[in-house]
Amino acid sequence: MTLALWLIVVCGALSIVYGVITTQQLLAADAALARMQEISAAVREGALAYLKR
Repeated sequence: MTLALWLIVVCGALSIVYGVITTQQLLAADAALARMQEISAAVREGALAYLKR
């Protein structure tokens, strides 16, 4: 393979690793404040109402 193809493969692998690490950090994070959870629930409820309509 040429250097460009190896660079593409390495960049792809690094992006997958970054995505996995970021996803794990976000899922492990605290749910935060009660007010933020209220807002999240309201947004979720509104989105579901929109989708059902």
